[in-house]
Amino acid sequence: MTRVPRSQLLFYARYSENTGLGHVVRSAALSAACRLRGARTILLEQPDTPLPDFCSSLFSVVLPEARAFEAIACDNSYLVVDSYAPDKNLLGRLRNSGLQEVWICDDLDDCPDAADFVLNATFNPNTKFEGRAKPLLGTEFALLRPSFAARRAKAAIREVVPTLEKIFVSLGGTDPNNLLPRLVSKLLVSGYCVTATISDLASNLETLQEASDRAPDTFRLITNATDSEVAEEMLNADVTIGNAGSSSFERCTLGIPTLMIIVADNQVSNAKQLVQKKAAVLAGRSQAPDIVERTLVELKRLQSDLGLRREMSLSAFQLCDGLGAFRAAGELIPQHSHDGRPVRLRPVTVDDSKKIYDWQQIPETRAHSRNPKPPTWSEHLDWFENKIIDPRVVFSVVNVGEVSCGVVRLDYMHHHDTRPVYEVSIFLHPDFFGKGIAAAALRSASLLVPFADIQATVLPDNERSLHLFKAAGYVDQGGTLINPAAIEALEDETRGMTNERI
Repeated sequence: MTRVPRSQLLFYARYSENTGLGHVVRSAALSAACRLRGARTILLEQPDTPLPDFCSSLFSVVLPEARAFEAIACDNSYLVVDSYAPDKNLLGRLRNSGLQEVWICDDLDDCPDAADFVLNATFNPNTKFEGRAKPLLGTEFALLRPSFAARRAKAAIREVVPTLEKIFVSLGGTDPNNLLPRLVSKLLVSGYCVTATISDLASNLETLQEASDRAPDTFRLITNATDSEVAEEMLNADVTIGNAGSSSFERCTLGIPTLMIIVADNQVSNAKQLVQKKAAVLAGRSQAPDIVERTLVELKRLQSDLGLRREMSLSAFQLCDGLGAFRAAGELIPQHSHDGRPVRLRPVTVDDSKKIYDWQQIPETRAHSRNPKPPTWSEHLDWFENKIIDPRVVFSVVNVGEVSCGVVRLDYMHHHDTRPVYEVSIFLHPDFFGKGIAAAALRSASLLVPFADIQATVLPDNERSLHLFKAAGYVDQGGTLINPAAIEALEDETRGMTNERI
């Protein structure tokens, strides 16, 4: 029997040598997250410009743009647009087919009135958005592939080294300003070991490959790098040199000290926010005649200031956790309570502290806790402040509809082979018991970190919790409750989530 997808998403994302691959890469991240929720995703491929496999493999289907109307829509279908200058005629015709519209944009003014959702993952979004679309704003919705968040806990326990030796450089998929060859040459002369990434759409690819062949011990070039390769290189680098676009979210997720180079005008706002928040140092614009020299000067400053690099790392961790694609997928394709209400998770904020404290005083909350004694206000504040700044913790409020009713917390425990292992904690206000909300929240939590195993500790006499976790997909493995869906998701990612090209 053919499996009917719960949802379908048609992606219109632009890419070229001049604009790079940023639009389609973040669309691919959203596609992968939605596929884990049972959706079918279709990428419209531009005429005469085939995409690298590392992007296209994250979509269910790659369809030539001219055949867009062959896509078979189901009841819950979306048109996802990520482009500065879309074909208005084509979009107008697609819009008339009844698709809900999701716009991924860097400026809310670019969002059309027809949109149903607008995703603006900047460091300082306009929270006064007044359009009719539901806004998904801020870095909590940054669309990253899962390999970065999967390495976040390891990055959090990494030592900031006293001497800079290994430099990771990524200036975009196409390097339209031809900066990478000049920069790499100077870094090698200065004695650094360099790893750089580029796509095969770049016009200077041959030049870079020749440089790598001449210095195989000190310069490694990765072409069409997978997200796992990029994340691993970032994790192993002492410092990164990168643009101020989408990849800045990747570096923040891993808390990497960064030298930024602005390669496009739309990156200026991000760069200013990162500098202001002390998460990166700005070398300048790629078009500046002395940009290579300025980059080396800033690199030497970082070399001599270990305290600055530590501060940059801690600040970066607080700006992005790498789970935005999975949160956005949860907005479009949520879990549901027994009565059909959507159940979603949102990140805990400082404004939630008093509410969570009050919930912790309720007898039903303490009944099956490791410590049945309610915390004092002072104890709660210390605990809460430590949890919300710890990059190894995923701390979420449970919303049913628009009402907050509890929390789910994932605490990093250790790694099992290549997978992080989290322990889950959950409690709801008693008014929301027995409605299927807790099970939906647990399923949502597993889809928020599909790269990880999630472990639950339940007291033997707590029959209600045992039933709850089993209803959410947990299985008993040697006396420990484990969510096996995380392992299946990881295997999907390892296989490349291979697609169909039509």
